[in-house]
Amino acid sequence: MVGSMAKARDRSGLRIAFVMDGKERRVQLSSVAATQRGGRLVVPLIDLWVATLLPGDLPDMEFEVVAEGVTEDAVSPPMIAGPDLPRAYVELRTLRFWWDGPYNGLPLGRVVRSVIIRQTSLTSWASIPVAASF
Repeated sequence: MVGSMAKARDRSGLRIAFVMDGKERRVQLSSVAATQRGGRLVVPLIDLWVATLLPGDLPDMEFEVVAEGVTEDAVSPPMIAGPDLPRAYVELRTLRFWWDGPYNGLPLGRVVRSVIIRQTSLTSWASIPVAASF
C-alpha cells in the first residue's frame, strides 16, 4: 500500500506546458483520467488540452509536441492537426509520447516537454459581422 501511494505522489507532480499566443498553461497529468493503451497507462493529449481552458476550436488548431530525444535535445516534429489530436497520448509515469496509428515522424516514445498550439483559421467568430435584425 505504501509503495502504491508513493507512486501516486510521484505521478501527481508531472506537468506539461501548453503554449498559445504567448500564454502558457501547465497541466498536471493526474488531473485527467488515465486509460490503458498498448500495455501503458496513458492520458489523452486532447484531455490535457481541454484542461488548459485555452480558447479555440479543435478543427482550427494545430499542435506541435516538443519532446526530448535520447540526446536530450529538443525535437520539433510535424504539426498534429486538431482533428487528429484524439490519437495522441502521454504516458502517465514517464511523459513519453505515444500515437494511435502510423506516426509519420512524430516523436514516438520521446519525453514530452511542451505543446505549442497554433490557430490555423484566419477567421474568428469575433470578426464575423452580425446582421442587424429589425
